Amino acid sequence: MTRQGLRSGTTAAEFALVLVPLLTLIFGGVEFGRLLWTRNAMQQTAVATARCMGVRQAPCSTGGVTDVAKTVAFARNHAFGLSVAIPATGVAATAIGTCGGQGGFALVTLTVTFRTAVPKLLTSLGLNPVLVTSACFPNQT
Repeated sequence: MTRQGLRSGTTAAEFALVLVPLLTLIFGGVEFGRLLWTRNAMQQTAVATARCMGVRQAPCSTGGVTDVAKTVAFARNHAFGLSVAIPATGVAATAIGTCGGQGGFALVTLTVTFRTAVPKLLTSLGLNPVLVTSACFPNQT
């Protein structure tokens, strides 16, 4: 075999050794970005939902009284608009909550289990972390 043939074989072997860590790094970065996106979208949804409840906007109230079922639907629709699927059981909303030791706040807590898109490759990063966000907004009278 010629020297050129040996060199190209060495290059292929080195590339094969580097490929798995490289792909793990690339896909790990992408999945970490998705995780941050999901958490940020959840926080935005929690703030919007708490405000909707506190101000008693029409999507979250019936006749000026907070409607929890409508609030849950509002939160899920808002999150869906940001490409995050929140189950109905992942939305906890109360019109009379306590925030920072003070009462009289609309309190929303969202819980979502993050699902990775490439679970076989990224098992070392830990699968399915649970993301929890919450927000408060003072009730308007």
